[in-house]
Amino acid sequence: MRKKKPIDNGPGVADWIVSYGDVMSLLLTFFVLLFSFSTIDAEKWKQIVQSFSGKPAVINIPTENEMALINLDTPNGSSSSIISDMLKKDEEMNEEEYTEENPPDKLEEINNITDIVTKEDALYEQLVKLSMMEENQWNLEILKTDEAIIIRFDNQILFKSGEADLDERAKIVLISVMDVVNKYENIIKKVSIEGNTDNVPINNSLYRDNFELSSARALVVLHYIIDRSEFPEKKLVAVAYGEFQPIDTNDTDEGRAKNRRTDIVLFKSSEIIEEVSR
Repeated sequence: MRKKKPIDNGPGVADWIVSYGDVMSLLLTFFVLLFSFSTIDAEKWKQIVQSFSGKPAVINIPTENEMALINLDTPNGSSSSIISDMLKKDEEMNEEEYTEENPPDKLEEINNITDIVTKEDALYEQLVKLSMMEENQWNLEILKTDEAIIIRFDNQILFKSGEADLDERAKIVLISVMDVVNKYENIIKKVSIEGNTDNVPINNSLYRDNFELSSARALVVLHYIIDRSEFPEKKLVAVAYGEFQPIDTNDTDEGRAKNRRTDIVLFKSSEIIEEVSR
């Protein structure tokens, strides 16, 4: 009898491909197990969530149970549902303008400080404009530091030589200045009225030395502000420096003239100082 020819089914799959597929399957299973045992990096998880939502989000790190559900290939799309729920929570928190770095109470504090700094700038600008009014020619000098705004009066504006009595022009100057300052009283911690002189010894029967003269001038200004201004008395203080806080040399007439001055120093609220020092 004639033997049948074997049926030719074409070339078969090479044995090495089967082995290669088995190895790949085992490696994939191994890495899946490693991932399921690993901890979630917060920053990477944040990036993943942002890629889904399309905008920065506040991240709730999933619990181990939630991650276990996500890692499992569960039916009915339960892992997808968990991710959607997390994204929904993050979006709700963003709508409330909450972040981990700036919780609501911190945002309110930042807004308050910003408001104070803005008002402090407005006060400085108004004082500068007042000092530059040509019709007044008061020769006020307005200075600004991290701690205070300084309103500097040449003593020739306020007092006659060797005296501590305000003339009528000086009263107009002080009231005009305090009208501006009163508008910003809530951002001023303290007002220091500081009397200064040059180093020329005083020679009259009214004052023993430059300390007494500078003290008398500071007190006269303070009492005039109390009597004619609505600024709170508890925030006012008078200081006498005499000749010991010069801003220029006492070796020339010009330098001594600069040293003879009365400063009204507006100390800022502590919130401003803390913000600037950060």
